[in-house]
Amino acid sequence: MIATTTWYLGGMNGDYTTKEFYEGERNNAGYGDISTTNGKIGLMYVSDYGYAANPENWLDTLRTYDGDLLNNWMYMGLNEWTIASMTMNIGLTQRPYIFYLTFNGGVFLVDIIEFVVRPTFYLKTEVRISGGTGTSSDLYRLEL
Repeated sequence: MIATTTWYLGGMNGDYTTKEFYEGERNNAGYGDISTTNGKIGLMYVSDYGYAANPENWLDTLRTYDGDLLNNWMYMGLNEWTIASMTMNIGLTQRPYIFYLTFNGGVFLVDIIEFVVRPTFYLKTEVRISGGTGTSSDLYRLEL
């Protein structure tokens, strides 16, 4: 039921809105070639997190985002990796940096350290909900 997906690995540098992150994730915001990979499982995009909030928060910048966290269904109060990355020149060395969600709701860029990961996937378009309400006591049941 899980679709093979093209995962975009672009990133941004600075304080941007959800839409700006979405565009930067897909066009690498001028930081070199667009990187992609195909697979069934990835990590969430920064823009996924931004769009999980109420629409009135979509214009908030994500670096300092602490908007309506209780109404952002992806907010868990943990430091979590995202799929968005970029390479920065530090002196004569290029180093990889990854965007992560902070425990208080913001989005920051950091070099690689240990954080929580939340696997993400997309269902095939023909998958349908066959039952359940989506609560922890009545999970959705899916069928093709």
